Amino acid sequence: MSEFKSTDDKRAENSGTRSKYRTLTDAEKTVIDEIKKSGDIMIGAFRDIAELKPEAGREFSLAITHVEDAVMRAVRGITQ
Repeated sequence: MSEFKSTDDKRAENSGTRSKYRTLTDAEKTVIDEIKKSGDIMIGAFRDIAELKPEAGREFSLAITHVEDAVMRAVRGITQ
């Protein structure tokens, strides 16, 4: 299977959860990329801090999960 960006219109070709997709505007694609980049930065920071504070590992694991969820929900909100 070939790889493509999550903002590429090819994402509609193998949808397992949505029966219909729409073409995203360039502005929507830009916002999605920025949201994902911001999420990656936050997750990276949490992982770095977690290495310094191993006793708080559970808290950082939860923080990472919540960032992942926030990114997913924001992207879903844009793409609906």
